[in-house]
Amino acid sequence: MGNGFERHAGKLEDGRVLQFGVHLDTAPGVNLGSGIDLDAIQLGGGEPTSWNVGQGDGFQSIGSLGRDANSSGVVFREDWQQIIRNVIVRSFRDQPKIVRRLATLNGNMLQSNLDGTTLMRIGQINDIDTPGHGMRPYENHTGLSLTEITHILPQIFQTASLPLDDWAQSAAGQDRWTMLNAEIVRNIQKQEDIDAFRGVTKLGTLGFIDTAASDSDLGAPTGAWGVDTGNNGILNNFRADVAAALDEFTINSLGDKPIDVVMTSYIYNLIKTNPFLHRSGDNLTWLKSVLNGGEIFVTNNLQASVSTTANSILFLARAPGTMQNWALIASGLESRMKEGLWDRTYGLREKFTIKVFNSDYVRWMDAISNATS
Repeated sequence: MGNGFERHAGKLEDGRVLQFGVHLDTAPGVNLGSGIDLDAIQLGGGEPTSWNVGQGDGFQSIGSLGRDANSSGVVFREDWQQIIRNVIVRSFRDQPKIVRRLATLNGNMLQSNLDGTTLMRIGQINDIDTPGHGMRPYENHTGLSLTEITHILPQIFQTASLPLDDWAQSAAGQDRWTMLNAEIVRNIQKQEDIDAFRGVTKLGTLGFIDTAASDSDLGAPTGAWGVDTGNNGILNNFRADVAAALDEFTINSLGDKPIDVVMTSYIYNLIKTNPFLHRSGDNLTWLKSVLNGGEIFVTNNLQASVSTTANSILFLARAPGTMQNWALIASGLESRMKEGLWDRTYGLREKFTIKVFNSDYVRWMDAISNATS
């Protein structure tokens, strides 16, 4: 048998006829004789292999194959997956951004440029001596006492670096840096709240809630805030500790000022889900009624870890427009880009810190449990 094309036929189990042809190329010096040496068969060259199945059924050319949706490892995912192209779902939950809203309510936002300075200095005047009084005036000398408030100016920043080819690739059909830039800005805003409420220990900056600020600490809670002694919906320990905070402001002649409150989510859920039995309202509506028009904010950024037995609450008295009780000191957001030979680095940064000038306007309590007994 020499080189050539042979046609073979056979029957399938259902009786249909299967015909196929195989082109056989024999190696030099190979004699197929009465048998076929399979090691000498080469597929390719000459007429291509063809398959024909009777009764109208047949195999498609590989160039127009359909997609196998039943194979778990298939690369043609369009057969069994649908891509919704206009929606991107985040896998995380952001807390509300609060500290800048609080600064707007109090009017305490100070600008600090990205000029390389790392320390701020603010002049301060202290109270003078009490005047004398009597039937006749006499010498009662006083003088000016001017001091200076200083505070470091740390920065919040984030960078991203990728090869140029990776930046050129879209992300979910969008420009990769545009999408990442928006996420970095969101993350910097989140860090602003964390730094403002908790401070930055490694830098030595204090937030509103800090154990070093003992004069603003209300101390340990009266007891668990979930306790309802009279079984009437009134949370007695919660009320007692809020009253203690309001008393502190009253002592400092701030009892008539709006009081803004920031609390963790477990406290908020507790006070809004315990309605009064013998009157309208609940503990949340009662709290609103004693704040002189102040607002209530909810965020778990007040502390590092929040649970039903570990919560915090912050009270801030609003200052008159001519006063500075505390300030948010920040620059604008700066974006920079550096391009290497085959890569590109982007960065965003800002100066950001807070400074409490008068602790009389700030009161807080932590280690609050929502237990019912």
